[in-house]
Amino acid sequence: MLFRSGGEIVGVEPGPAWVRRLVGRTVGLVAPPGPAAPTVRLRVQPNRSAFDVRGLRRVGDDAWSDGERTVLRDAAGSGFDLTVVAGDELEVVARYRPRPAARLANRLYGDAARRLAAAVLLDYPVLWRAGWRGRVPLLATVVRGPAGTPMLVGAGELGRSRIVATALTTGPVTSPELCVADDERCFGLAEAHPAAGAGAGLDDGSAGRWLPDRRPATALRVAELAPDRVVVVEEALWTTIEEAKADEAARALVATTYAAPRLAGYWGFAATLASATGRGPAQPAVADIAQAHAQRLPCLRIGLRRGGRMSMSELCAAGTAARSGLPRAAGAGVPAGAGR
Repeated sequence: MLFRSGGEIVGVEPGPAWVRRLVGRTVGLVAPPGPAAPTVRLRVQPNRSAFDVRGLRRVGDDAWSDGERTVLRDAAGSGFDLTVVAGDELEVVARYRPRPAARLANRLYGDAARRLAAAVLLDYPVLWRAGWRGRVPLLATVVRGPAGTPMLVGAGELGRSRIVATALTTGPVTSPELCVADDERCFGLAEAHPAAGAGAGLDDGSAGRWLPDRRPATALRVAELAPDRVVVVEEALWTTIEEAKADEAARALVATTYAAPRLAGYWGFAATLASATGRGPAQPAVADIAQAHAQRLPCLRIGLRRGGRMSMSELCAAGTAARSGLPRAAGAGVPAGAGR
């Protein structure tokens, strides 16, 4: 399996059947035409034995390295042991070896366990490899519409996901939840959508059921987009649209990124590998990249009432009105139908 993710070319050899089902329906981006050398390669082995750490020095809790090869035990609490070789091609070999407590949690919270496994196997290596290029993870969605290419910022349950749901039918997006960004562009990240299943553990055949892809069939995911504005989406009593200060927009972008559950284990993962190998930053420059976008681009704040929706055309029209200096009192300047 070969696909783009986070600006990297990813090759996956998933191994056991249940892992193939876990990553086989991954919503990745189309791989480049012709022969392409992966920059990240993942292999999942059925072997349940521990990776050999002889000759490696301890570099952290459950982490050993010699500077080139690093072993992570129970990476981010996923139950997977990883061997990471950081050459020009980042090679990751995984074995599922959960500890008793993790095995029980995986059985009780099967859907959450599968999502964590997908993040550790598919997201974290890509995010770390992208960090070598100065790119960082951002909890943001970039969508290209008929009148602009906004970067939507904000926790999904506070309204961003509702705008994204309608935007998916109107134009290309990087990815609905997370992206990888430098100071000008945002790159789509592959996503896996395992199905919920009570008591379905990661290490048995019941782990292979999947939710259907609920996004509209017309949605087009592209490898990268360059945003032309930053839009902070918040929940409000009624729909409001106003200009936002650059520092406020950057703070919202940084705060939502660090608070994202999907990235909860990534920061320790990246810091441990950076310390062990000398590659990439120990602390991704999320604040610097957020400031670069917010200082360079116009910034808006949308307060979206609970249950309200806003189309891309309404969003772009409202943004133009807000930047033109029209009144921005609560509810003023909002196009007809906004927040319905």
